Amino acid sequence: VKGIVILYSKPDASYAMQATLSRENFLKLANYIKSHDQEQITIEVEPCFSPLRAYINNYYLWNRNIGVNKGCGAGRNAMAVDVDGNLIPCRHLLYPENFASIEDYWWSSEMLDKLRRIEDNRAEPCLSCYLSNNCLSCRAVADKVEKNLFSGNNYCPVGVKEN
Repeated sequence: VKGIVILYSKPDASYAMQATLSRENFLKLANYIKSHDQEQITIEVEPCFSPLRAYINNYYLWNRNIGVNKGCGAGRNAMAVDVDGNLIPCRHLLYPENFASIEDYWWSSEMLDKLRRIEDNRAEPCLSCYLSNNCLSCRAVADKVEKNLFSGNNYCPVGVKEN
């Protein structure tokens, strides 16, 4: 094994979040990743686990979790094709659309446009989180569990800033 990728929990088939990290386990994982020797086995955190990426990349005056890869990439830097050939924002966001080409989809999809405006429509608890400028949590969790593409991440273990 040369590397490990930490994935974010997704809702189950009934759209319930069965497996979420407690704050204590989140902090243990984050601190382990921060102190881990990346030369032996690399540990990466997938972009849609944005709270963890933002937390481990947070330093005194800056945060390295920035840009288009700072969080959920659905419609921002990624898209998918479902088994029927429909274009969808992410393999977990099943909003199939038909376009003449991937390029047309990328530039003309109303759903992708909504996803690209997510930061302009941020909701609590994310809105007041100290990592909000460096985090963009998974939209599939928001959509499936909260029934609102723009909802905040109520399962986020970051919550409040530590003293």
